[in-house]
Amino acid sequence: MEVSGIKAPEHWDRDTSRLKEMRKELNQYVRALHSPLSNGMTAYRCFGMLMGKTRRMPSWEFEDVETHGDDWVQKALDQLELIRIRSADFPDPRNHPLYPVDLQDWSPEFEESGETRLRQIQDELRSIAEGWETVTNKLQIPERSWANWESIWSGAEFIALMVQMPDAPEAFFKEHETKKLRELAEQGFEKGALLMQALQRLGRYGIEPEAAREAPFREWYSEWREIEDTNAVMRFFKVGGFRKKVARTLGLAQAPEIEDMQSCLADISAYQEALRNYEALASELKEKFGSLWTGPEIDRRDLQPDLEWRQRFEELRLELAEDDISAYEQWTQTLLRYQGEGRVFLKFGTQLYSMIDSFLDQLSKFRSQLAEWMEQWQWNQDKADSMQLDSNPINILERTGIQLNQLQKSHRQWRLWVRLQRLKEEAREMQLDPLIQKLETGEFSFDEAESVFKESYAYSCLKYLVARQ
Repeated sequence: MEVSGIKAPEHWDRDTSRLKEMRKELNQYVRALHSPLSNGMTAYRCFGMLMGKTRRMPSWEFEDVETHGDDWVQKALDQLELIRIRSADFPDPRNHPLYPVDLQDWSPEFEESGETRLRQIQDELRSIAEGWETVTNKLQIPERSWANWESIWSGAEFIALMVQMPDAPEAFFKEHETKKLRELAEQGFEKGALLMQALQRLGRYGIEPEAAREAPFREWYSEWREIEDTNAVMRFFKVGGFRKKVARTLGLAQAPEIEDMQSCLADISAYQEALRNYEALASELKEKFGSLWTGPEIDRRDLQPDLEWRQRFEELRLELAEDDISAYEQWTQTLLRYQGEGRVFLKFGTQLYSMIDSFLDQLSKFRSQLAEWMEQWQWNQDKADSMQLDSNPINILERTGIQLNQLQKSHRQWRLWVRLQRLKEEAREMQLDPLIQKLETGEFSFDEAESVFKESYAYSCLKYLVARQ
């Protein structure tokens, strides 16, 4: 039997060629999968670190992963461990008095100079607190917890104003009346000026105001018109009698001349009308201003300081009411008490005013120094606003709530805080800032930090490797 030769399967050449190409591609894939970066990371290792993870991909990526050495990952992990150890002294860093400080320089030199600065602030703060206690004790204001230094500032200005309190009735201090008081005063100035002008015109005839007030103007005016309408002879006889009657009623030695009689009667009429208009306001002016309103002759420049005082008084009350309703009620009660006791402030005199003025000056300088310090230390107000604070003013500066008394607990605490920030700054230089921020906000704990870091780093390396192929 003849055995035929073995024939190659159909498409053999094509299939073997394709298998060869597939093996080549597979080898390339394997090489790509296991080809390490300078940091030792491979795609295979990255996939292994990311497989099975339920955490969402990180919201940040590491840059320049190809420049990292093979020990970079371990250095980063060591840095996180050091931060974890240091952070144990500060379980809630977001409530630390220096949390809002965004300095980049946490050097050993700053550690020394910063501590000196804080001690100066603490000493000044203690002095201000003592000064405020002296002021409130002097005025016998019950001790209470003030919301913040803004309340103390407004309260001290309030006292300084009260020391200069005008001698006015209670109605002058009524709430929300500043605009109405100004409008009333303007009406008083206007009508008073018209009355004084009318009096001045009467003065040309020597007529006294009281006499002009009671003069029967309408009767005289009618009689004078009748006289003018008579013939010359009758007018001659009647004018003499009329002039004597006018002089006698007005208490004048000599009545106005015939040619002046018409204008004299008109001036008496104008005076009586101006008097009626002014007296219609007089009772309200007396009720609101008391002795501050000296009469129709008052010069607006004399009352202006009292109106300006009233304006600032109202503004301070509103500031206190907006900032702390308890403080507002306290000062209002204090005002009423001192009013009821017959202006007790007067017995303190310039001594009290000098004390308040000195306190305000001290507080103003401190606020300026504090603002300068906050600028130098790159104070982050958003962080400050997020802090949970107590309400004791001795622990709060401005609205930032720097609880400096916490730093008085120990010399060691300040140094530990600075060193922790130094470690964090070093971590930021290693591109770990997003991780540090999430640790501070409590998004995850230090126990999770290592795995979060590895996942983020693996994702960044894998993305770079894919882009490189």
